[in-house]
Amino acid sequence: SFPTRRSSDLGGSFGNSYQLPSFYDLHWKEGSQAVGNPDLLPEKSSGWNIYYKFEIAENFIKLSYQYNEVDDLIRWYRSMYFWKPGNIGSAEITNYQVFSELNLINDIKLNFSWQRTFSINKSLNQAGEQSSHYNKNIVYTPTSFTSILLEIPIYNFTWISSYNRTGRQWTTDDNFYPA
Repeated sequence: SFPTRRSSDLGGSFGNSYQLPSFYDLHWKEGSQAVGNPDLLPEKSSGWNIYYKFEIAENFIKLSYQYNEVDDLIRWYRSMYFWKPGNIGSAEITNYQVFSELNLINDIKLNFSWQRTFSINKSLNQAGEQSSHYNKNIVYTPTSFTSILLEIPIYNFTWISSYNRTGRQWTTDDNFYPA
């Protein structure tokens, strides 16, 4: 017989956030001296998400969409001999996500997760025109992430097999060089 317990959820949220630079935004310059970036601005964002989750018995699939607009996005970049935090004037970040957990026969579990990310630089120059990096991908932000996990119980043990794949990332603001 088929499982009869079914449910579905539809939801979402919206909001604003504000993030001050922290100790994680310090960088090391020549030896063990930690310094901050005096020009680093606080990060401000507003966004929303929507999701749908469908569940049958112990199995579910969840689909979600997230959208954020970020001003003064804090990101790390390579400055001559060391890494340093800096700001991107404006960015739009969009995520499409799929999550699922399936409980198959004999307590075998299969988990799947996939995310597609669009992180786009929307910065304008001081004259209010599009910067040279306008509509380019933000560096070191993966375009996708996939994860599959299979759990098979065997007597008092569990055999686990997993696969993870991180998508393309860019190492330069002009998007000429993928990581």
